[in-house]
Amino acid sequence: MVDNAAQPTDGDVEEYLATIEPAGRREDGFRLLTLMADVTGEAPTTWGAATSRVPTR
Repeated sequence: MVDNAAQPTDGDVEEYLATIEPAGRREDGFRLLTLMADVTGEAPTTWGAATSRVPTR
């Protein structure tokens, strides 16, 4: 059986979201954070290493 490459980390989701540029994308991330927490009732979790960024258009 293959293990999942991405594993939960102890990273701070809000700290990570605060680094997102541009500001509109960052605001969207915080809105989604709130929405998902309300819908699932679960605490947010970072997954995998966020050491590289995928370029956006």
